[in-house]
Amino acid sequence: MATVERLLRTLQHLNEIVPCMRGWGAFWNLTQDSTFVDVGSGYGKVVLHAKQLANCRAALGIECVTSRHLIAEQALAELAGAATEEDKARDAFSGVRFLDADATHCAALHFSHVYVFDRVFSAVTMAALAAVLQRSNFHVLVSSKGPKVWWASGLKKAWPVARLRFVTTGRERCTCFVYINAQFAPGS
Repeated sequence: MATVERLLRTLQHLNEIVPCMRGWGAFWNLTQDSTFVDVGSGYGKVVLHAKQLANCRAALGIECVTSRHLIAEQALAELAGAATEEDKARDAFSGVRFLDADATHCAALHFSHVYVFDRVFSAVTMAALAAVLQRSNFHVLVSSKGPKVWWASGLKKAWPVARLRFVTTGRERCTCFVYINAQFAPGS
C-alpha cells in the first residue's frame, strides 16, 4: 500500500517505473523544475510533502472549504517559523502557496503535475474540473477517478499509464490512477 511519500517518489521516477514510459525522459518526473498543484488540498499535507520531497519550483494547494484552507495556511506559517538553518539555507518553503478558491472557476491549471483528491466530487464538479484540465498544459495527473469517468466528463487528453493502491494523509484507502497529457506523449 502506497503512502503520499511513496506516491510522490513514484512521480519523481515515473519514466523509470512505468514500463511504457521508459526512455521518455525526465519531462514527466516530479523534479525541482516541476510545478505541483493539489486540487482539494484540505490541510495542505500533500502540497508540503511535494515541496519537501521533490523541492519542486512551486507547490500550490487549492481548497474551497475555508476552514481547511486556513489550517493549511497556519501549518505553513508554523513550519516556516520552526525552520532549521538548513531549511532556511535551501529555502524549504519557497514557492508554497495555498488558495482559498474553487478550482473549477480557474481558466486553466498550468502546472506540470496535478494531484486531485476527487473521491467526493459530484458529476457536475468533475465535468467543470475536466473542462479546466482540458484547457491546461499539465504533464501528469493523479486522480482517484478512472479513465472512463474523466473521458465521460470531457477530459479527453488524459491517458492512464499507471494505477496504485494508496493511503491518503487522512488514512483513507483508495486506488489512484496516474495519467499523462496525451498532447505531450512521444509520437502523438
